[in-house]
Amino acid sequence: SSFEAAGLRHLKVLLPQVRLTHNIEERDPLGPAELDEIAMYASVVSVHRDRLAPGSEDGAALVDMVHRYGLDLHVWTLGSDCPYAGLPASLGYPGDPAPWQNALRMYRAYYEMGIEGIFSDAPDIAVYARG
Repeated sequence: SSFEAAGLRHLKVLLPQVRLTHNIEERDPLGPAELDEIAMYASVVSVHRDRLAPGSEDGAALVDMVHRYGLDLHVWTLGSDCPYAGLPASLGYPGDPAPWQNALRMYRAYYEMGIEGIFSDAPDIAVYARG
């Protein structure tokens, strides 16, 4: 994965069998023109977590748009903290470890949005949330 399109384009030529991820900065444009371009050299787009804030209409629309271009969508970077208040209690389960409860609801909210992967500083929580 990289934020640099030029490097990803070069890797696509050298290693065409490798799945490449284009990371998008928080404020970079990401619309049809950008996705057309990215789809020529990458198979995944990765965006900052706030761009897909759980439960937001903008986030859901972005997931749909990225998928329409045949790309997978990842989010970066989640950890053991949860900056989002009011996530549905239904995203928690009775057996969830107490210290992880808020983070697990956040991870599950992203998975339910339809993303394919998460960059995480807490891979144990990411895997547990995935099930």
